[in-house]
Amino acid sequence: LEKMRMGDRLHVKEDVSDEVLSIQVPRFCLQTLVENAVQHGIAPILAPGCIRIVARRHAMRHLFLAVIDNGGGCPALILPRPDTMNNDQPLHGLTLLALRLHLAQPRAARLRLSTVAGQGTLCAVRIPL
Repeated sequence: LEKMRMGDRLHVKEDVSDEVLSIQVPRFCLQTLVENAVQHGIAPILAPGCIRIVARRHAMRHLFLAVIDNGGGCPALILPRPDTMNNDQPLHGLTLLALRLHLAQPRAARLRLSTVAGQGTLCAVRIPL
């Protein structure tokens, strides 16, 4: 849908190994990462942008799922630890994803965000298999 809306301003590259296509992930996991990349990374810039989706098995024990954009980067964002969240904290896509990962795999699932102003953002999820 975002590709239809943004047209030539959005390019998507998929780097997904065949062995991971049948692995189930928490609901909206990939969608949340892609929507954030489009909304916060690509949409604010005027030039065309690219989103790369990576999915691989890592050490045969984890699924590595990442969305990388070459947008403007995002302001410093500290993801709250799901086990310390309270009802006063604002909820957004990455916070909800962190919570879903924590509920599914409290000690083993990981969500990481790395951003460089003017160069883009990498958001990665590691899920035990």
